[in-house]
This record gives sequence, C-alpha cells and structure tokens, in this order.
Amino acid sequence: MKQVTMRKKRSKREHITDAGMREDIVPMNEAVHTTRKNAIGRWLRAHWIIVVAACSLLFSVFGFMLGSTIRSPQDVAASQQEPEPSLITATVTQTELVDGVDVHGTIQPEHIVELTGQGQDGAGSGQTSSGNQTHDSASSTGTSQETISSSLVVTSLPVAVGDSVGNGTVVAEISGRPLFVFHGTIPAYRDIKPDDQGPDIAQLQRALVDMGLLKEKQITSVFDSATRNVVDTLYASHGYRAERTDDGDDSALRQARAAVRAARRQLQQAQTAATCTNHDSSKGSESETDDTSCTIGDGGVISVQDATQDLVDAQDALSLLERRTGIMMPIGEISFIPSSQATVSELPVPVGANASGTVVSLSTSGTVYRASVDSAVAATIKQGMTVTFDASAMQNCSVSNISDARAASGTSTMVTVSCDRGMDAIPSNTTVDATIIRRASNGKVLTVPLSAVSKAPDGTTTVIVRKKGDRLLRIPVTTGLNANGRIEIAGTDGSSIRAGTTVVVGGKS
Repeated sequence: MKQVTMRKKRSKREHITDAGMREDIVPMNEAVHTTRKNAIGRWLRAHWIIVVAACSLLFSVFGFMLGSTIRSPQDVAASQQEPEPSLITATVTQTELVDGVDVHGTIQPEHIVELTGQGQDGAGSGQTSSGNQTHDSASSTGTSQETISSSLVVTSLPVAVGDSVGNGTVVAEISGRPLFVFHGTIPAYRDIKPDDQGPDIAQLQRALVDMGLLKEKQITSVFDSATRNVVDTLYASHGYRAERTDDGDDSALRQARAAVRAARRQLQQAQTAATCTNHDSSKGSESETDDTSCTIGDGGVISVQDATQDLVDAQDALSLLERRTGIMMPIGEISFIPSSQATVSELPVPVGANASGTVVSLSTSGTVYRASVDSAVAATIKQGMTVTFDASAMQNCSVSNISDARAASGTSTMVTVSCDRGMDAIPSNTTVDATIIRRASNGKVLTVPLSAVSKAPDGTTTVIVRKKGDRLLRIPVTTGLNANGRIEIAGTDGSSIRAGTTVVVGGKS
C-alpha cells in the first residue's frame, strides 16, 4: 500500500512540473509571434505603394481575361458583318512595255551531217543531212544491206571531236578503207568510175581545184584520166591504194586488144584477096598457079569493107574499155557536205565496233539557238521577231526559222534563232533561256494595271484618279499595248495623267 501511494505522489509532482514547463513555453511562442507580426507591419508601412500597385495589376489582368472571354450579343453580331471595302490603288509608271514569250532551249550547230559506213563494193555510204534525207545504194552482189553493214568494222578514227574537217579529209577508216569528205551540195549516190559524167563529177573536180590538185580548166564534168590520176595521188598521200574497176585484173583489156589484132589481120587478108582477084582478071587464069603471093590460107576471106568495119568496132570497144577501166571512187569512200569547212561534233562508234548507223557527225555553217514551243504559242511568233538572251554576249538576235515537229507528247514547234555575233563563242548543247519579243512599246510609255481601266458601253475607256483629299475623278484615256498584266494609257487631254498619278484598281469607289 505504501508503494502505491508513493507512485501516485510522484505522478502528481511530474504533473505539476509539466504544467510549469508549459507555463514557461507559452509566453516564449507568443513573443516570437509578436515579433514577426511587428516586422510584417513595418514592411507593409514601408512598401505600401508596391503592394497597392501589385494588387492593381493583378485585378487588371484578371479583368482583361474575363472581358476577352465574355462577348455581348452586339459584339457577336458586329464580328459577323463584312468589313467596309477599302480603296485599292496603284501608281502610274513610265516604262518600256514588252510582250514576250519566255523559252528554254539549247545552242546547236546550224546543220548536222551524219556519215555512215554502210559498205564497200557497191554498198553506199549513207548520208543524212539537216534535211533528214538519206541516200543509200544497194549492193551490186545482191547481198542485203543489213548483212553488209554488220560485217563492217571501224578500224580507225583519224579525227577527234572538235577537229576541223575540209576537202579531202579522211574522217574514218572502215574495214581498212578510207572515208573521204569533200565540199558539195549533191549527196554521193553512185560509184564514180572512169568516163562517168554528171554534176556530181563536176563538184568533185571543183573540190580538187580548191585543194590545188586540179586546174580550173580541167573541170570537165567527166571522170577523165586527169581526174583519175589526181584521185590516185590523193589516196596514196593518205597511205591507201585507190580502187580500180577491174580490181587489178586486166584480162578484159587483154581480150579487147587481142580482138583488135585479130580484126587487123582479117582486114589484111581481105585486102590481099582483093589484090589477087584483080590480078587474075588482068593476067588470065594460066598465071594463077605461078603467083604464090596470092595464097591466103584456109577458111576463105571476107570483103575488105566488112573487115574494115570489124576492125573499127574492135578498136572502139577497146577504147571504151580503156576509158572505163582504171581508178574509181566507190560510194562507200566518199561523202559530200554542204560546207567547205566543218567541225567534228560526235564520234558515236568507237574503233573496233560495228560500223552500223552514224559513224561521224559533222556540224557545218554557224551556230543557232533552238527551242521547242507549244504550237498555240508558236502561232503568235513570226520570223524576224527580236530575241533577247540572259547571256548578254549574244547580240542582234532574231527568229530565223519556225518549223513544226511532232513530239511524243503532242504537237510542238521548233523555233530557231540566229545572232549576228556572240553565239559562236558558246559551246554546243549549252542550255540558255531566251525571250522572244512579239510586241514592244515605242520607248517608255505610261502604264497601269489592267484592272485600272474600265470600258463603257459606247467604247470609251477611262481610269479613276485619286486627287488630294481622297477626291475621285474619272478621266477618259486611250489604251495601247498590254503585256504582263499592265496596259499602255494616255490621257486624252494630254496632261491629266503622268507618272506617279494614283489610280483606283478596286475597292469602294
């Protein structure tokens, strides 16, 4: 019982002690709180302006956000109405007005000559000119053109791209034989053989004269002995043997010469027989066996007249054969180009390849610009129209030719442009932009947008000019060229409109 009483007493003391501690602690917390409260009050009294401004800003932002989200019915209705149309104006400018067509094309040689090696021994060297005309010759042996062409090989190319080609130049060697180029407008169409005549022979002789190998008086239009000798020399100078009609076999000539000799002996026999007959008539038959000079052998004789004619025929045949036997130029070894000078533009077939198709491409004459234009647009383009280029080096340029050419996608027109100078310096196949000028104003003129001009039912054209104070005045004008969205105008009174005048092109007027 005593122990219990003691615990209770201890608990009472502990309770009293804890209460006293709390009494000590409470006053301390109240002091700290009072100190902080006084500090805040001092700060507010020192910075009250900042506090007021911050509060005002906060309420302003809140009010703006609230006002932007809440719209009155009047505001909604006003926002759905169309705005008042404003006045759209433009300024009168003074400039040169040009109606042009922009084109995209390339610089090209004016003429292209394509040489093909389609065979020897009567198979011709085809030639395609800028006019796209092909001239071929069939094989004299009946061999198909395809078979001949497939058996030919390019064995040498003495020229390179960019080389100059003139009379007597060997541009290719096909199966060991040369392909010569000469100046001439008549394409090669046959083998040139001894005694052949014609304008193609004359143009060959003219080319040989230009080379200094023949004289002017030797132009006879006949492939005679003088011309053949020069051709033989030309071949030898390039290291080749000229072809002959008999291919070196002179058996035909030997037979013709033998025929002449036989005809001559037969004539002698006829003459001898005629002499014996005349002698017998004057001396009588008894002296016939004593005159051994009248023996003419077996076979009898013909009349002197017939024998004489046989000799003449044999001599003529020999003369003709001699004229037609000798140096020749196969069609496969000669080509004519329409210019005395040309440039190698392409060598599409390498050495060792089959000589089918084009072997050598030559560009002749000058350089031109070609562009493909839609036919509807090309219908408005005329020959002689001025052309301007982005490349200023080309000067005095104009449309020189307009020709239709069907493209895979439809119909187009090829427009060719020539320049007096500057174009030759530009490499072939260079892409260039150009403008074909269909019409142009006579110097600088007053222009306005097309929408600034209105036309009355009576045909009168007017523009509306804005004066000072936004006063609008309708003024009659005359119109001229229109291009690129602008039109040439002039005031009918001569002074109402000038550069810088403001005209109305739209809006409320």
